[in-house]
Amino acid sequence: MTFTVATTPTSMAATRADLVAQLAAAGIGNVTGDPRLQPPGVLVDVPDTIDTITAAAGWRVEYVVKVVAAPPGDAEAADWLLATTQEVLQVLGYGAGARVGTVTLDGKDCPAYIVTQTLSITNPAPC
Repeated sequence: MTFTVATTPTSMAATRADLVAQLAAAGIGNVTGDPRLQPPGVLVDVPDTIDTITAAAGWRVEYVVKVVAAPPGDAEAADWLLATTQEVLQVLGYGAGARVGTVTLDGKDCPAYIVTQTLSITNPAPC
């Protein structure tokens, strides 16, 4: 399953909700857009970078998907991270990339992969 947008996206928030829905539909557990994620799970966070595309036509938006394991970062957490990150990359398809890192939740540093996917969003009200 690869992430698909049914129509030309005109809302950053709706596209983020679509990402959550499609990751969950692929069978990935505990996927949310809520930053109060309880690990292990997948957080579709707010975009990291928003760039303008040719005048007022729209934006190039870098969506951030955090695959977060529960601490400590033991072998079991590493196996879960790798398997779940692979599933996320398969859903997002071409252009998605990931880097290892940590995410702090409730004051605890959790092992994570930070996955990014850049999508184009059309401006619904161009100038």
